[in-house]
Amino acid sequence: MHAVPAFVRVRRRALDGSEGRRDDTPVIRPVVGRDEPLAMLGSFVEEVSTRPRTLLVEGDPGIGKTTVWQVAVDLAVERGYRVLAARPAESETGLGYAGLADLLADIDDAWFAGLPEPQRQALDTALLRSEPAGRDLTPRTIFTGFGGVLRALGRASPVLVAVDDRQWLDPSSVRALDFVARRIVDEPVGMLFTARPDGVRAFTAPADSLLRLGPLSPDAVHQLARAHSGVSLSRAQVLRMHRMTEGNPFFVLQLLEVLIAAGLPEAHEQWPVPEDMRDLVTARMAPLPGPVRSALLAAAASARPTVSWLDADAMSAVKGSGIVTIAGDGRVRFAHPLFASAIYRNATPAERRAVHAALADRADNIEERARHEALACEEPDERVVELLDRAAASAVGRGAPDLAAELAEQAGLLTPPDRPLAAWWRRFGSVDFRSRAGDLHTAREALLELVKVDVPAHQRSTGLRLLGEICYRLGSVEEALRFLKEACAAADDPASLAKAEMSYALAAFYSFGDYAEAGAAVARAIALAEQPPVDSGLLSRALASSTVTDLLLGGGLDQNRLHQALELEDPDETAAVEGRTSVLAAVAYLHVEQFDQARSHLERVRDHLLDRGEDGDLPLVLAELARAECFAGNLDRAAATAQRGCELAEQAGSTSGVAHNRGVQALAYAHQGQVDETRMAAAEAIDAGRRSGWVIGAFFAACALCHLELMLGNNEAAIATVAQSLELVEASGLVEPARRPYLPDAIEAMARLGDLDRAGRLTIMLTECAQSAGRPSWLVAAARCAAILDVARGDIDTARRGLDSVLAQVPDVPMPLELARTLIVKGQLERRRKHRNESRASLAVALQICEATGARLWAQQARDELARLGPSSDVDGLTASELRVALLAASGKANREIAAAAFISQKTVEANISRIYRKLGIHSRAELGAWLAAREQATR
Repeated sequence: MHAVPAFVRVRRRALDGSEGRRDDTPVIRPVVGRDEPLAMLGSFVEEVSTRPRTLLVEGDPGIGKTTVWQVAVDLAVERGYRVLAARPAESETGLGYAGLADLLADIDDAWFAGLPEPQRQALDTALLRSEPAGRDLTPRTIFTGFGGVLRALGRASPVLVAVDDRQWLDPSSVRALDFVARRIVDEPVGMLFTARPDGVRAFTAPADSLLRLGPLSPDAVHQLARAHSGVSLSRAQVLRMHRMTEGNPFFVLQLLEVLIAAGLPEAHEQWPVPEDMRDLVTARMAPLPGPVRSALLAAAASARPTVSWLDADAMSAVKGSGIVTIAGDGRVRFAHPLFASAIYRNATPAERRAVHAALADRADNIEERARHEALACEEPDERVVELLDRAAASAVGRGAPDLAAELAEQAGLLTPPDRPLAAWWRRFGSVDFRSRAGDLHTAREALLELVKVDVPAHQRSTGLRLLGEICYRLGSVEEALRFLKEACAAADDPASLAKAEMSYALAAFYSFGDYAEAGAAVARAIALAEQPPVDSGLLSRALASSTVTDLLLGGGLDQNRLHQALELEDPDETAAVEGRTSVLAAVAYLHVEQFDQARSHLERVRDHLLDRGEDGDLPLVLAELARAECFAGNLDRAAATAQRGCELAEQAGSTSGVAHNRGVQALAYAHQGQVDETRMAAAEAIDAGRRSGWVIGAFFAACALCHLELMLGNNEAAIATVAQSLELVEASGLVEPARRPYLPDAIEAMARLGDLDRAGRLTIMLTECAQSAGRPSWLVAAARCAAILDVARGDIDTARRGLDSVLAQVPDVPMPLELARTLIVKGQLERRRKHRNESRASLAVALQICEATGARLWAQQARDELARLGPSSDVDGLTASELRVALLAASGKANREIAAAAFISQKTVEANISRIYRKLGIHSRAELGAWLAAREQATR
């Protein structure tokens, strides 16, 4: 299937949302948030080349029907189809055959010439191409002529009939299309229509497929806003915009224009309503009866506006105002998202309180009722505050922490003044909810004020701890550590101190601080958490943290401690995401190359956060998930996951999240061999790390650049990118290979430059550490480094024996690219030993792995090495892949071990062995070994 164009032409529409005749000025806009619809459209266009197809795209006004319709039109043009397009307007519905005339406007007369004369004359007359011939036209003759033209066009090339806004087609054209659609059977003619859900004049001929366009997601709203204007909205702004526009892209762009003109006010601030819009609303409201104006004010104040209680006359007046449209169930949609704000702003405070009181009585859920009750209050009210507390808990439970923040803030404001500590906790709750929703800057500013309030020590410690965690996510490492130390100092009870110690340890750990200090803080947290009454959730996180810190300090993975932590874990815990047990378990599994387990834990946390709407916690989870995918060889998925994490981090204003995700994305790009993309992502990660002091992203970026420069042959540059870290390794040793993933690349670059002594010392460190830790991928990488050094010293036989020994000991290599690179080196060695068949077999598997993972530059190196072997000698009909399987089988490996070594499934191994036996006329592995030995002797 052809790629869908990244940009499409769409038409401008009137500011008030009307859909009259649109001008023909093209506006280039990106298509975002429509991956599935675009894929469906691509499949539809492709299928039209072989058979008739009909597709209806249905959706509300402004939802993007024209945009995706244009994608299909452009794609059909790219494929060489004949496209007949019509875009009728409401004013044309009374013009006979107007739509048909648009469809055939650019069709040359030659295509009409082959029609029978009555059909040609009837069609020409209907389309106003000629004067009437003096006899009445029959619609059937016109319809048949239209079908004849389509069939003639279809014999020359596939045809796409594309009608945007089908509901405005004139009845005659509707009947013509209906007639033809039922009679096109074999020709490559496709019909594509867009229509509103309540569109009139529906065809009686059904569509093969229906594509319903729904609202954009909040992520897509953010992407659309950034692509359209270049601005990056905060997560809170995105969520508010999404609520106001209901994800309608047309309304999003309208609202965005107003916000940009006003300097992009924050989500918690009052959003402006332009004076001309307020004047327009005032003018339209003025002649309306009182009950109608009240109904519109109620709709403007409501989260789910309806006017279903109005009588018929009032309903007619509302519809005629031009301010709203009304669905059949009485649901109101404002013609512009700021019309509601203008109506609400124009009302007096007393009018607003009255309407909120009335809406509270009609509300059918606790959140809406609490909100209206609060806005109807004139003074503190404990009853309303308790209702707000329950409503905030409800909002969090259904994944709306941004709404919970607003409700908790209202509760704090309405708490009676004689209960200051309760008011403080409610304000703190609001801040906590804002941070979970990704509104980090607002949360930080509020906490800076809260921690100044005179409250008991454990409350102040709690506030300082959250402040430190938020500063950490924003990327201010120094500030985060300072506040977390203050949180530890302020705590006056074991639970508060344990939580503060944990947060401090995690900030030090994730920011590449002092691991020993982090480990000591975690040990103190465990001791405190074990004091009665035991907080099992806190103890779970502390045990998981100590597992990770011990692992990174060279102590290995304590499986029993990690399992204990996971058993104690509370799946609904609300602790900072970086300290949640499952996330820490995933980090541990990442380091010990158990990528499936790491992925499983991270995906579960990701889904849990998505369900709860806690987008502010997603960037770190997505960065670690991308890292797992990268090392497991799923490079496309890794890059895409990191991209989403970076977008969410940008919305939250999280410099640390941007740095982390961009660094991992650079690593995925480097493994793919994408030069420019690697350099751009790495530069952004390094810059973010430099600005914030949060260096983990910069470290991954440096690893990515080292890998890239090595592939490009820039060996000095490869070493320079990780020079500082290399000095630390040489000075202090290597305690955990996963902490220095660049090391094999740096060693290879040193070997190429002839710095064999330094490369040799580092290779010994890597080998000993990988053996001690039991890391299969790093063992294979170390063996590769040793082989490269042996070759540089002229000892090819030792290099080959060392590689073969390690590859035989490590049947399962979790990091496929490390195996592929090692097989490339083995192929080079076998070629130099004149073992062309074994060389070809190793290189073929390496190429297969590189192509499967998307490692383009390494794949090219494998191809180049295969080319140096010359044309395949066709070893008794065996392919290179079959030869590799044969060599592994003859070495005594089981099918499971062969599958892991050759990067194929066990069933594929079995199929290969059956083919090998059949081709060679043998029946056992013993015979296979004898045959290979004979072939090897013959080719020397």
